[in-house]
Amino acid sequence: MAEQENPIIEQEKRKPERKDRRAESVERRAEQDRRDEQDVTIEAERRVTADRRQEENRRNGQSRRNEAANGTNPGTTTGSTQLQVKGRVSSIARKTNETDIQLAFNIDGTGKSELESGVPFLNHMLDLFTKHGQFDLQVEAQGDIDIDDHHTVEDIAICLGQVFREAVGDKRGIKRYASVFIPMDEALAQVIIDISNRPHFEYRAAYPSAQVGSFSTELVQEFLWKFALEARVTLHVI
Repeated sequence: MAEQENPIIEQEKRKPERKDRRAESVERRAEQDRRDEQDVTIEAERRVTADRRQEENRRNGQSRRNEAANGTNPGTTTGSTQLQVKGRVSSIARKTNETDIQLAFNIDGTGKSELESGVPFLNHMLDLFTKHGQFDLQVEAQGDIDIDDHHTVEDIAICLGQVFREAVGDKRGIKRYASVFIPMDEALAQVIIDISNRPHFEYRAAYPSAQVGSFSTELVQEFLWKFALEARVTLHVI
């Protein structure tokens, strides 16, 4: 008959094993606690860094607004484009191989315009834009209109979009969304705008002819798209 081991002796043999398991459990909990503390420290440092960056951005933004209000912003230059900003007034000089444009824009204007684009129909439309918007706008442009009006119309739209975006600034006091219906005899247009900093353009318009005087109607879409792109607005003309 096999000899049975004494239960007391068996229990005594197992005591070191239980001690080892308890020690391992305590060590695992201690390691987890250390990891938790490390995670908390990292998260706290991340929050402090984020708060510092936010405060720095706020101060930089306020400094730029103060410079603009005081007329001390020296402007920015990119290539042959120079942009000057003061308050809600902005101006730009842009020169390319095809065009040479100086444009000044005042959001808080009186509807005054001085327009020399070289494109009579564009002068007419910009004059209406200025009067109905109660802006002030000055445009002096020379372009290769002996070839066609495309470059001049496009580049004026680029300049107008850029000065609009800069003059709006932080958009304080401006309603973000607007929608309006405009009737003119048998024609009806709807314009919806979102000053969103996300450029997008939708255009659904039909014309009875390809020309208005000497102006190509396809350039209307080109002008509005380039304006929306540079002004960074969402614009629907339908």
